[in-house]
Amino acid sequence: MDATLPASRTPSKTMIVTKLGALMSSVIALVPVLGWALGGGIFHWTTVFLALVVLPILDTLVGADDANVDPAREQQYLSNIWYRISVWVYLPIQLSVMFFCYWLIAYGNLATYEIIGLALSNAFALGISGLTAHELMHRDKLDRFIGVLIFSGVGMGNFLIYHNYGHHKTVATPEDPATARFGETYWHAAPRNIWGKFKASWRIEAERQRRNGRHPVCLHNMMIWISLGEISFVGLLCALFGWVALPLFATQYVASRFGLSVADYLEHYGLSRHKLPSGEYEPPNRHHAWDDTFVVSSLVLCVVNRHADHHANEGRPYQILRYSKEAPRYPLGNFGMLLHVLIPPLWRKMVHPVLLKYYDEHPEVVPYAMPGALPKHLESRAVFG
Repeated sequence: MDATLPASRTPSKTMIVTKLGALMSSVIALVPVLGWALGGGIFHWTTVFLALVVLPILDTLVGADDANVDPAREQQYLSNIWYRISVWVYLPIQLSVMFFCYWLIAYGNLATYEIIGLALSNAFALGISGLTAHELMHRDKLDRFIGVLIFSGVGMGNFLIYHNYGHHKTVATPEDPATARFGETYWHAAPRNIWGKFKASWRIEAERQRRNGRHPVCLHNMMIWISLGEISFVGLLCALFGWVALPLFATQYVASRFGLSVADYLEHYGLSRHKLPSGEYEPPNRHHAWDDTFVVSSLVLCVVNRHADHHANEGRPYQILRYSKEAPRYPLGNFGMLLHVLIPPLWRKMVHPVLLKYYDEHPEVVPYAMPGALPKHLESRAVFG
């Protein structure tokens, strides 16, 4: 399935992505079923343990690999349909696992601790949907449609509108609710992130209708159709599994929203773009997003961790995303950084020295910070929000 590497290069760990594609996301999504197959009970917590303990440890132990696909071979990877199919398969797996977990909780006569563990495992397994759907949002109409279906399964269909028509235009600026400021904790940034992106989606779509000479409330408004679709889906879940579907859907919605806000926090923390004399911002470049090449993060997160290249080259598919030396880089992979994101003192101790050094060594970088958070010598070139 994979393209052949040049004979002069030794295949490296990150090249596993070119062999497996995005399959690892689907494998992780199936873990709640594995917990049931192992006998249930405490095994219903397997996905939670995997996400919070196993994957961070594996990510750190396996480590990083900075190799990029040889440019001469990129077209082979681009033309191979496997890389799209391996993303598409997440949708039927997502729905199957969701319906299985709902059915087991509604009719399986589980103990309370089993219900909680399975509900959280389901939420974690479906929370990973954002990474596969994100990749699809940047492809053709068919892929975008599949991506909206995946996101709508966790109540986040608006991602298409905000991300494609908002985030990629305003990233690394004060106008972007997904870009966190230096000195801003995750717990302060997350509510602004989640609510700001929801509002932006409706605003972007309303402005699109006005540009086309229509009233914002019309049959052409995608946000209306996306919202009606998600409400209908929740209604179907309630019809099939009873009112227990409401807290279950709410759990997977919250897990997915907060999971995506963790990714946003990691990807653009403390970085801003120059505002030009015209009032426009400079184009997104590789120093406007954080990068990492840790192998486990790349496999599970559909290579979204090579985020600097994603913004500098928006249309580049995941299988050929490049590591960027110009971008700031965390000491650990995305999974390894999870605990640090959630515990602000750990975050400041690990990340702030790295970012302050990056500011000092790259005078072209514009810090984006909370008032009073930066050393005095950086304040003159910073943007505050």
